[in-house]
Amino acid sequence: MKKAVQIMRLLAELVKALSAQTEEGNREAASIERTLREHFGDVWCIECGQQAIRHTVPPEMTNWNPQEADHNTCGSEQTQDEEVGEKRNCPGLKFGPPSQAVTIRRVLADRPAQAPAGWIIFAATRPMDGTTTWENWDGPSFHGRYYAAIDPQDPQGAEMIDFNAEYDGWILEFVTMEQVHTWAEREADEDGFSREDLAKVHKDHLIDWWATNNHRVFGEVRASAQGGWHVVAFDNLKCQIKKAKKMLEGGDAWAALALLGLMRQDLPDRAAWDAKQAEKKLAADGIAADQHLNAVLEKIGQHKYED
Repeated sequence: MKKAVQIMRLLAELVKALSAQTEEGNREAASIERTLREHFGDVWCIECGQQAIRHTVPPEMTNWNPQEADHNTCGSEQTQDEEVGEKRNCPGLKFGPPSQAVTIRRVLADRPAQAPAGWIIFAATRPMDGTTTWENWDGPSFHGRYYAAIDPQDPQGAEMIDFNAEYDGWILEFVTMEQVHTWAEREADEDGFSREDLAKVHKDHLIDWWATNNHRVFGEVRASAQGGWHVVAFDNLKCQIKKAKKMLEGGDAWAALALLGLMRQDLPDRAAWDAKQAEKKLAADGIAADQHLNAVLEKIGQHKYED
C-alpha cells in the first residue's frame, strides 16, 4: 500500500533540511530526496495528477496523520508539469484510497470450496497470510501450491494483501465459459467478425484465444468506499473507458458522464486527475473530454503480461 504518512513526513523533513541552508542540511535533503524517488515515485496526487514527491509541504506536517486530517492536507503546493514546461497549482496534496498493485491470474475452473464467494484468493509458491490458508487443492495448479483467501472485511486485510503481493502472490479470478463467450463476442464485433463465423470456432481454440489475451493481467486491490477491499483489473477499466469514448462519439455525453462517475473510484491514482477533467468537460467540450479520456487510457498503462 502507498504510505501516505511516510511521504508527508519525508516531504516536511525535506523542507526543514533545505531551510537550514547548511552543508549538513543539504546532505540530509539529498538523502531524503533519494529515499522519496526510490520508494515513493509511483505515488500520485489525485488533485493535480503529478507525483506526490514533487510537492512541497510545510515543516509542521511532520506529525501529519491522514485519519485525523480526513485526507485533506496543506493548500500551497506547486508541481512542475514537464509535458508543458510550466507549474501546475495544486489545491492540496491528496491521496486516493489505499491500493496495492497485483498480478491477476484468470482461470477457467470452479472456485475452491475453502473460499466463500467474494473473498480474495491468492496463490503462490510459498506460504501466505489470509483469513484462511491451505496447501494444494483438487483443481489444477496455477502459481504454486500455497493458497490464501482473504475476507474483504477482515481487519487485517491490508497487511495480508501487502504481504502476499510482496512475496509474488497472484490473485486468482475464476471465470465461466459464459464469460469467455461474452468476451469473444465483444472482440468479434470490434474486429468485424460475424457471429456466424464465431460460432464455427472450436471450443478449444476459443479458450486459447481468450487465454492469450486474458489469463494474466495487471490490476490493483483497492479499498472500497463502503469498507473492505475489492479487485480491479486494468483491462476491464480500459474496456469501460473505451465504452465511454464511444458514447461521447455518438453524442451521448450524459451517458458517458454517468459511466465515468461509476468507475472513477476504481481508476489508479495516476489517472484520477485526467478522469476528473474529462468529467468536467464532457457536457461542454467533447474534443477536450476525449483527449483526457485518451490520457486516462495511457495512464492506466499496460494491462496484460506479454508471454
